Amino acid sequence: MHVEESDIQRVDVPRLLNEQEVSHLYSVSLAYLRKKRLASDGPPYLRIGRMVRYRLQDVEDFFNSHLVSNPPEQQ
Repeated sequence: MHVEESDIQRVDVPRLLNEQEVSHLYSVSLAYLRKKRLASDGPPYLRIGRMVRYRLQDVEDFFNSHLVSNPPEQQ
């Protein structure tokens, strides 16, 4: 059976990043990402065998949730 490209619906596939890409994009160390992942305190991730991947939207949401807009004044 031959499937024509026109027969296939286009779907938005989320961009998957490896930990090196996340580390580079957000200027955090690999150790930080691994520590957060092991503590279940980091961005959601996919594990496929030994491979770890992050969805770009999940990483953005994680870092945006740590945004501090007005830090309290220090006394």
